[in-house]
Amino acid sequence: TAIIQSIMQTVYDRVMRTGYRLNTQAGDYTITGEDFNGRTLVRADKAGDMSVTIAKPLTEDFIGLSVTVRKTSGDAGTFTTLVAGAGVTLSPPDATILRRVGGSATLVYTGGGNWDIFGELP
Repeated sequence: TAIIQSIMQTVYDRVMRTGYRLNTQAGDYTITGEDFNGRTLVRADKAGDMSVTIAKPLTEDFIGLSVTVRKTSGDAGTFTTLVAGAGVTLSPPDATILRRVGGSATLVYTGGGNWDIFGELP
């Protein structure tokens, strides 16, 4: 039946598929709970400056999960800036700007509103 097929597809998507979920954004964006799955690539695809706000997950169930942000377009001299949302601390704090097309940063949630940043660090 359709319900069983839907359930089977959900299980397959969540367990068997290990590829990235692509989330392309052409304007300022706030990371959502759906992005906190450990395999989402948020593609910052804006010609000018862009902000990606990193939110605090609603629960601590997301500890150890990551989200990657990649600057996929932009005119020379534009930046994609990672912005700490309410109750969020980004570490290191000076690693919040993606300066060039192709630059990326992976954020791992460590609990208590804290995110560790890895990748294109200044």
